[in-house]
Amino acid sequence: MNVDNTLSSGQKDMMEAAGKFRRIRLCTLTPWLSHGEWYVMENMDFLIQQHPGSKVRVSDLVRNMRAPAPAVSRTLRRMEQKEMLVRTTDPEDRRNTIISMTPAGQEAMEECAEIREEYMAAVRKRYGEEEFCRLAEELKRFAEISEEELRRLQKKNEDNGGNHSK
Repeated sequence: MNVDNTLSSGQKDMMEAAGKFRRIRLCTLTPWLSHGEWYVMENMDFLIQQHPGSKVRVSDLVRNMRAPAPAVSRTLRRMEQKEMLVRTTDPEDRRNTIISMTPAGQEAMEECAEIREEYMAAVRKRYGEEEFCRLAEELKRFAEISEEELRRLQKKNEDNGGNHSK
């Protein structure tokens, strides 16, 4: 099969934009937190807001972060050593581990949320409210289509015994 490996101008632009987004690290505004710790804070905040009053399990955090469980576990261990969180066994299901923020962790999470909100408000203001909302909708749609295509190609690869070219 003869495949043209050159990217179109639009594909190059999309790859360049994606790379720029990946390099935006708000954690640089909180030097006492690593990128992984910031990401845990963001995801903990999201899970707590989505399910107020419920317990945050390590498995929920791993799933939400889409990160390898060992990497998340290492980050949680560092955060425990910094006394930002506590991990306990779920008394209702001993197979699960519950994550609770300490007062210091809660304070750090709130600070991360304030930084994120200030940053997004400034970007939104400069970009323009209407265009910002339209872009957000388009990016969600693009992400959904991209995820569907990735799953389709993964299934195709699995069906071909790991050989993508079949």
